Amino acid sequence: LDVHSGTKALFMPYDWTLDPIPNHEDRQRMLDVLREVGKQDCPECLVGDCGETLGYLAPGSSADYSYSQGIPFSFIWEIYEGAEDAASDARDRESYQARQAAAAMAASADPFASITRAHPTSLLATRSRRLLRVRDLPPAWAAQDDIMMVSVQNEAKDHCLKEFNPTTEAEYNSTLERWTRAFRTLLASVEHRRSTIV
Repeated sequence: LDVHSGTKALFMPYDWTLDPIPNHEDRQRMLDVLREVGKQDCPECLVGDCGETLGYLAPGSSADYSYSQGIPFSFIWEIYEGAEDAASDARDRESYQARQAAAAMAASADPFASITRAHPTSLLATRSRRLLRVRDLPPAWAAQDDIMMVSVQNEAKDHCLKEFNPTTEAEYNSTLERWTRAFRTLLASVEHRRSTIV
């Protein structure tokens, strides 16, 4: 079992091709296990062959490798998704882009503005004003790009954390409890089907 975050899904091989597993019995057993886990523990989860269900390939997955080495039940679970749905993702992107554009416009005049306004007599404030006068400034477009990149990087880190990880204790505990139950369901379901493997 390979566990990821970024969506809510229960996958099985293959990830390197859109073709299904050629052994129909193996495929059906894995699909039955995933459907049982989905029904009991994650009804909103996507369920199926990873490459086919997602519509893109990810060669080198551990589930594909495990299955190729004779592990009859090889899975990839995506157990956490920060955004509620695609519409929420779109709204987030639009808001993010608007904030970035506004930050770039505000910062283009003085890259140290937020610091120097808060502490006008600080060493950094006085030195930064002197440095801005005496050094050759890059072209405005380059300075804006540098400022924008810092802002984009900070925003991306924050967005990435929220998209792939629970950010409150309650959300963390809920996620942990849910997927612990799902793991127990997986074990019971595999144990039940193991006897059918020839």
